[in-house]
Amino acid sequence: MPTCTIFNTVGDRLVTFSTEDFGAKIIIGRASACDVSLKRFAANNISREHIRLEKKGDAWNIVNLGNSGMRCNGQKVKTAELREGDIYRFSKLFLGFGESAQPSAFEVTWDVPTEDQATRAAIWPGVNIIGASHDNEITVRTEDVSRKHGRIVCHDDRLAYENLNEFNKSYINGEPIRTRSVPLGQDDILTLAETPVKIELRFKTQARNLPLQQASKVANPRQLRLIRLLAAMIIIGAFCILIGLVYLMWVYIFL
Repeated sequence: MPTCTIFNTVGDRLVTFSTEDFGAKIIIGRASACDVSLKRFAANNISREHIRLEKKGDAWNIVNLGNSGMRCNGQKVKTAELREGDIYRFSKLFLGFGESAQPSAFEVTWDVPTEDQATRAAIWPGVNIIGASHDNEITVRTEDVSRKHGRIVCHDDRLAYENLNEFNKSYINGEPIRTRSVPLGQDDILTLAETPVKIELRFKTQARNLPLQQASKVANPRQLRLIRLLAAMIIIGAFCILIGLVYLMWVYIFL
């Protein structure tokens, strides 16, 4: 019974759903008609139909349908078989497959003004591309940060940073970094060109990841059909009663 969770960029859980509540295909997107609608969380950066989950045998596959694409572990993905713990970035949201798919214990924070007004972002297990591009795992949009500036790798809550280009200026606590992988730790200052960001624990000041039971849960499709049928019957019944009352008034007045 794989459980899927939709997260935002800071690691808050927005939506949870179980694949067993659906058939062999699940459509995720901005449109209200999607099996999992993200309309209340997403703007135009999410396609109307962005992701399709489809069951093949005992496995689930993920297929990108969106214009802005989909990434996993720092790489663009069009289609792949889902495995426990997988996390896929699509636009400004993340899809986690299985109970173990969630942010790491760390986040990146910054005080400098950015184009999108963001001030922090979760660090995810695996490869996190950091830079100014919107499709990065960590987006820091300032004039001096490159689109794909570097990458933060997280394994078993151990962090390391590596430049993606030798011409990108990066520093850890003031020490220049070229292309080699350098360990990162809590409270370290990583400077991208002239933009400093800090590595912090996500729960240092407050719990920022919503408890699972507080996240929005997608209703079982069978329940939705029953609710819609009941609502339709109530509307039809009310309409019939209204017609009956109008008829009685007409009889009383004119006969």
